[in-house]
Amino acid sequence: MALKSSGFRRPASSAHNHAPRGRSTSLTRRDLLRLSALGAGAAFLPAGRSRAGAAPAPHRFLQINLEGGWDSAFACDPVVGSKAASAAYDAAYQSAQCPTQVVDGKPTLQIGPGLIVPDSAGPFARLPTAFVNGIFMEVSGHDFAAQYMSSGILSLTNTRDYPAIPALLGEATRSFPSHIVLGTAAPLGNTRLTSPPLQAFSSDALNTMVSGPTSVLIGPGGAFPDSFDPNDPARAAAFDQLVGDAHGLIDGLDDLVVGRLPATYQNELKAWRESSAKIEEVYAKKLGGSLSLSDADRARYNPEGAASNGPEENLAAALLLLKSNLSPYVTVTFGSFDSHSDQLAVHLPLMQRFARALDVLVTDLLATDDPTSPDLKLADTTTIYITSEFVRTPVFTLATGGTEHWPSASAILMGRGIQDGALIGATGDNAEALGWDPDLVQPVAFSESTQLLPDNLIATILANIGGEAVVDGIPEFDGVKRLSGLFVSKG
Repeated sequence: MALKSSGFRRPASSAHNHAPRGRSTSLTRRDLLRLSALGAGAAFLPAGRSRAGAAPAPHRFLQINLEGGWDSAFACDPVVGSKAASAAYDAAYQSAQCPTQVVDGKPTLQIGPGLIVPDSAGPFARLPTAFVNGIFMEVSGHDFAAQYMSSGILSLTNTRDYPAIPALLGEATRSFPSHIVLGTAAPLGNTRLTSPPLQAFSSDALNTMVSGPTSVLIGPGGAFPDSFDPNDPARAAAFDQLVGDAHGLIDGLDDLVVGRLPATYQNELKAWRESSAKIEEVYAKKLGGSLSLSDADRARYNPEGAASNGPEENLAAALLLLKSNLSPYVTVTFGSFDSHSDQLAVHLPLMQRFARALDVLVTDLLATDDPTSPDLKLADTTTIYITSEFVRTPVFTLATGGTEHWPSASAILMGRGIQDGALIGATGDNAEALGWDPDLVQPVAFSESTQLLPDNLIATILANIGGEAVVDGIPEFDGVKRLSGLFVSKG
C-alpha cells in the first residue's frame, strides 16, 4: 500500500551544491536565522506566549539519548496495553503486571509503567508532546543504530560519518561552542573538525572546563576563597601569567603536531585552531561554579540518593546548560538500558528513574526564565528529543532473564513547536514495525513505501527547528520524505 503524498512530504528540490559525504554545508549565522523558525518569531510558541513586536527568542534543542535500547513494553508504544496478551510477548510481562496509563488530557498518548510518575501528572501532560513509534531499524548494533537515530543517515562504511542533530545545527551556526555534549560521547561526524563541541562526562567536569586554567589558583568549583581579593593586582598578574603560559604550551604542541601532518589534515584542523583562540570567550562568561550541581539539585533529581554521577545528574545538568546560554544545542545521555540479563529487576526501575528525573526537568523548564528572553520560560524556547537506538525483544532470554536487540525504535518529542498529542507510527501485536498513513491516522501494511525510517523523522525535525538548509546540504537526505502532523504549522 502506497503512502499518500499528503502524509509524507517530499522536500523541495534545492540548487544548493551538496557538501562532501557526512559534512553539512557552509552556512552563516545569518543564513540560519533567515531560514529557521527563529525568523518566524513566536510562531512556534505555545498558546498565550506570543510576543508581537518582540525580538525572537533562540530556538534551543536538547537531545536525550537513552543508551542501550529501551523496552517499548515499558515505554510509549501505542499497543503497549495489548503486549501482555500478545503471542509474541513473553509470559513474564504478564507476571510483571505491567500497567498502562493514558497521558492526562491527551487520549492518543498511552505510556507503559516505565514512564508513569507516581503522585504527578507526569512530564508529558505539561508540555506539548508527540510519540513516534514503529521506526524500522535496518541495523541493530549499538553504534550503527544510535547514530542512525541521532542523524537519520545510515552509513555501513564509516560509522563516525554522521553527527547528532545538535551537532548539525551547531555546525550551521558556525559559533563556538557550537554544541555541548554531556555524558558518553555522542556521534559528531565531521562536524568535530569544523565546529568543535564542548564535551564532558559530568557536569562537574564541564564546570572545571569553563572555569579555565585560573581555577587552579581560584579554588574548587571556580569559586574565589573568602580570604582572596580578586582585585589584588599581584593575583591578577598571576592569573594572566598562568593563562598565557597555558596557551603557549597548547599552541606549541599544536604547532608540533600539525607540522608533522599532511596538508589535508592541516586544513581540516584549521577550524579547531581558530576555535582555540575563542576559548577565552568562554572563560570571559565567568560560568565557573554555575554548572556544578548542588546537593539540593542532586536530591531533587535523584531522591533515592544513588551514587554521585548517576544518570539523573545529566538531566539536572541539562537545565544548567540551557540556563547558562553557553550554547543552544545540547546532548545528554542517560543509561544504560542494554539489559541482556535480569530485565524486570534492572530495566524497569531504570526507566522509572529516568521518568522521575524528566518530570523534575520539565518542572524546572517551566519555571526558569529563558536567559535571553526573560518574559519567556525555557519550556517555551526548547524542543526536546528523547530516543534510544532500538527497542528490546518481546521475549526473554531463558538463561539470563534479559532481552536482545529488536529492529524497531521509538522516540518522544516535547516542547517548542511540537503538535501536542500527535501519535505517529505503530507496531503490531507481534511487535513488528508497521507502515504508517497519517491521512488515515492508522497503521497500514509494512512496505518499502510505507515504512517509517529514522531519516524521515530526523529530516522532519531539522526542517522544523531551523535546519532546512542543513537537510538540503547532505546528499543522503535528498528526496527523503517528511512526516506531516509532528510539528505545528509555521503559518
